Amino acid sequence: MRRAKEIWEDVAWQLLADDRLDGNDVYVEVDRGRVRLTGSVPSYPEKLAATADAWSVADVTDVDNEIRVRRRGARGPTDRDIAITAEAAIDVHPDLELADIDVSVDAGEVTLAGTVDAYWKRDVATEVVASVRGVVDIHNELIVEPFRDVGDEEIGRRVMADIHRSPDVSENDVEVSVQNGVVVLTGTVSNRAARRAAHEIACRIPGVRDVRDDISVPRPLD
Repeated sequence: MRRAKEIWEDVAWQLLADDRLDGNDVYVEVDRGRVRLTGSVPSYPEKLAATADAWSVADVTDVDNEIRVRRRGARGPTDRDIAITAEAAIDVHPDLELADIDVSVDAGEVTLAGTVDAYWKRDVATEVVASVRGVVDIHNELIVEPFRDVGDEEIGRRVMADIHRSPDVSENDVEVSVQNGVVVLTGTVSNRAARRAAHEIACRIPGVRDVRDDISVPRPLD
């Protein structure tokens, strides 16, 4: 495991080297693998890119993105413009045809409310709205109402079966419990990629209403 200073250097370099964002006003702190990002960027996609850059660095165990989106110029889109564009993008997206999503906007902060029929579609809705010009933050309050009832035992069995088939995570490292459609993942894995693989597997299983990721990743040295 690498020391915090080495992780800090790699994260800072990734932010400056990434052509997707202006990382000059982004600041990095590292505490035993936990990365905290502060400062500002001009757009919400740039904030997301900064998170991805931090996660791409070896031995990062957590990322706390507190970057503010600072819109350039005073004549950006109004809240109404943002809401109309976001609603239109959601309406034409093929994965969200059966979704019932309400969009509200306050000072560029978008709140998504309503329902989707699969847990992974919550993330799709966030991704669709993230690209809308003028968005500074997204609050996803969507509720998952599966199109068919799936028992907790079946959900747990399918999660473990998919983990067993995955090349990225070992079934011996992860424990799965399910209650009322809420999947809880625990255990200890060797790296962030394994943790992310387990989380993504749980998210795409039919019947899942929520995923709580309590998997641990060993922290680097100070």
